Amino acid sequence: MDGEEIDRITRDVPPLTDMYPKRLTDEMWDDQENHRFALTYLDALSALQRFTHSALIQRIWPDALDPATAGLESFFNLRESRYLSEMMGSNVSRTRRLSAPFTPANPGTGGAKK
Repeated sequence: MDGEEIDRITRDVPPLTDMYPKRLTDEMWDDQENHRFALTYLDALSALQRFTHSALIQRIWPDALDPATAGLESFFNLRESRYLSEMMGSNVSRTRRLSAPFTPANPGTGGAKK
């Protein structure tokens, strides 16, 4: 997420008027909505694409390191996997999404096959 993206998602948000930046609303926190929002930025392939096409990266990234060929995909895959693992409590494949809750292979047996 670079400055242009931050500007886009905060375009219609009024500035804070007090000294409590974490108190943005009186609504209860929605964990699932938070995870859906986070996943839009942590999905490895789209994050890599945003990174390589970012005006900021194109301006500051060294010419000798083409971000499209610098082997960055593994970094973004690891970042997404770590987030999903922390949120779901296991080491999950990068294709699993929070919309499909985790259930063991054989509930009641600890996942062990019979």
